[in-house]
Amino acid sequence: FPGLVEVLGRVDGQLAADAVVIGEQGEVEGSITARTIAIKGKVNGEITGESVTLHTGSQMSGEITYQQLVVDAGARVDGRIHRAKSGRLSLETSLV
Repeated sequence: FPGLVEVLGRVDGQLAADAVVIGEQGEVEGSITARTIAIKGKVNGEITGESVTLHTGSQMSGEITYQQLVVDAGARVDGRIHRAKSGRLSLETSLV
């Protein structure tokens, strides 16, 4: 999905876009795939992104695959975090 997807409520399932923002009141139960991901709310599942930011107050439970990761003070992370082995993540198939 080209463009930005902003989640202000609850989503169960898969999100794929160029950029995804989970708002402070937003919740995702499932997977997120995007070039840029900003989490301010809650995610339970799998995140795959070139640039992933977990903002203060966010809660992430699951697995994060990233190229660049920022975790602000006060963000909660419970799960596995690993940097992608290749120089660039292959997101194109997920974004079709």
